[in-house]
Amino acid sequence: MSSEPVEMPEGGEAAAEAEAQVKRPPVSARKVLAGVFRFAGSAKAGVVLMGILGAALIVATFREKMTDTPTVLKTFYHAVWFRILLGVIGLNIVVAILRRLPFKRRDIGFVVLHCGLLAILAGGLVTVVWSVEGKVVLNDGGKTGEMLLEAREYYASDESGAASVTVPEDGGEGPFEAGHVLATLPSGKRFVFLKYFPNCRAVGVFVNDAALARNPALTVSFIAEEEGKTKPLGHEIFAVNNPLEPHGAHLLSKDFDFFLEKADTEEDVARILEDTGAGPMRLTILFANDPRIYSFPVEENIGKEIKIPGKDDVTLEMLEYMPNAKRTEEGYVNDATAPANPAVKLRFVDSKGRKQEETVVASEAALLQAAEKGEPWDASGVVFSGKERRRRFVVVQGPDEKLHYRYDKSDGATETGEVEMDKAYGLGFDNLSLKFSEYRPHGKMEVHFEPAPSSLRGEDTPCMTVRVESAAGERETLVPFLRIGSVAFPDGSKAEVRYRWRHYMLPFTVEAAQSRAITEAGGRNMIGWESEVVVRENATGRVFRKTVRVNEPLVVSGYKILQDTPANLAGTGKSQFAVSYDPGVNVIYGGCAALVAGLIMVFYVRAFRKEERACGK
Repeated sequence: MSSEPVEMPEGGEAAAEAEAQVKRPPVSARKVLAGVFRFAGSAKAGVVLMGILGAALIVATFREKMTDTPTVLKTFYHAVWFRILLGVIGLNIVVAILRRLPFKRRDIGFVVLHCGLLAILAGGLVTVVWSVEGKVVLNDGGKTGEMLLEAREYYASDESGAASVTVPEDGGEGPFEAGHVLATLPSGKRFVFLKYFPNCRAVGVFVNDAALARNPALTVSFIAEEEGKTKPLGHEIFAVNNPLEPHGAHLLSKDFDFFLEKADTEEDVARILEDTGAGPMRLTILFANDPRIYSFPVEENIGKEIKIPGKDDVTLEMLEYMPNAKRTEEGYVNDATAPANPAVKLRFVDSKGRKQEETVVASEAALLQAAEKGEPWDASGVVFSGKERRRRFVVVQGPDEKLHYRYDKSDGATETGEVEMDKAYGLGFDNLSLKFSEYRPHGKMEVHFEPAPSSLRGEDTPCMTVRVESAAGERETLVPFLRIGSVAFPDGSKAEVRYRWRHYMLPFTVEAAQSRAITEAGGRNMIGWESEVVVRENATGRVFRKTVRVNEPLVVSGYKILQDTPANLAGTGKSQFAVSYDPGVNVIYGGCAALVAGLIMVFYVRAFRKEERACGK
């Protein structure tokens, strides 16, 4: 056979192509749809979709470890793309079932298995749309019919009624556009959103209100002298029950105290000014899992054994008191040449004769445990404190509203007199001095919020400005989170806006009858918390009573009530409960059961068919 190529006449290739197109049947829309239908229900599509879902779940798991659960819920499980992915997977399962029509006996396992998968997806959808989770915090004996959700809401109210609106995720730019109407109440008042701030800070201002009782307040400015020039260091508000702590530990390290007091008589003025602040030293002991505080005077108990009330297995001995303790290589010793640094040497003895010694300094705290590791009687926080002699600057308001002061100078002398505004009082160290100004005899603290830069520690307080419009005019207010913004109008009407956690009404009332700690055998270490809960259904009036713990919930009307009291609430008489409602969980459980049953059927039918073929049937 000749291998030479056959030359076609001119135009032959074009003619052959045209003839092939004439013979090729046209592709109908029905065939295209049939192909799409086959692919949509194919195993290949199912494997690809399940691979994408598995990869998303893996990424979400690692993301949750690096961030937190709310972030993952927002970016993954509650995101639109994730719901679309689940919807496409559900479509793949439905088409795979429909492709088996009409069903045969061998298809039963396949259908049951895939129906189980559909039920799991449907249950997940129900959970996302209708489930709720929140918290209830109650005092012992307290009762409530609502819980707080993680979502936030604005709550507007006046004399005519109230309305609330859920706050969408703001993404840092604000939940609404400026001018958005949050609510309109029956009185006609409109609440209009103006601006969102990621963080606000509280600012306290003392004002003078002559209608109030005497409550002195002063502004104190601190000044430093450097090379003949004065440099302002800032100012503080000086008020009753508000000792100054200017510039952190800078002045406190000099053992310097500032106090402002008020006196009702001239005799009280003299008594306060003569008080040097000295007093007996005391030892304070705090035992783990024990809310009580034990305090003993030091000097009169040196060399004595002290029985601690309620602690039969622990005896305290105060071995030595050192007014001027100095640290050496051998430990603390009393050195008369050292500055005032009170300390006491202690010994704890338990019922087994084990001993633990420690020297506790007034400015420090010690943590004592039994000498034998593994069998501590209790971790014991021991604090040595007292009213040791410190330099003081005391200002007293007399009954005539005049201010008097006593000042301990660095050379040991004291200075007394009547306070003069804007006069510099030298403190005797670091070239520091102070001046008093803005005296308010009847001071009142007014707190307001103002926008501020975001906190470096992530403790931001978001806030918003709202305009309230009524027939009597317009008013604006700044509303921080978990605070109230109030406005008043010339016609005497008022309105409030609250920015808070969303409140969710429960179909029952919850009462915390009693809460108590769960301890290990012997009652030494707390391992949990339990609360006796009484629940009354609103619709039926039925009452349920149970002691709930972390893994022992009370289920009422489909709501699960779990113990969720954090450590900072333990012993305060308060209990916190986690309340959840998930109508999709039973659907998911049913889907899992169907999935397992379908797998069993699939393998049974396959094995049965092999046996049939082996028998020649």
